[in-house]
Amino acid sequence: ETGHFEVVERGGNLCLQVFSKRPIEPARDVLERRQASLGGQCDGAVTNAAVFTVPASVGSDAIQAFLREVVGDEAETREWWFANALDEEGALLEWCRPFVGR
Repeated sequence: ETGHFEVVERGGNLCLQVFSKRPIEPARDVLERRQASLGGQCDGAVTNAAVFTVPASVGSDAIQAFLREVVGDEAETREWWFANALDEEGALLEWCRPFVGR
């Protein structure tokens, strides 16, 4: 075994990881409700981080609006990224381009 794998089929979900210098708990309930309205869910959280799954099919506008809510007025202390949308070199994977608006 080499430890490598081959993606046979994509589930159509984007994984959003959110990291914060401050505790994320005060915003977590709001983010979870918003995520649920998109058909997604919070997969887990710790003091300064949370992981969300959102269906890519909700479209770029809805995803970008959610991400603006994630950062909110915490742009200096909070950041996010797609955990399953980049290749080994950091380039956006072709399958998710239509959904993330890049």
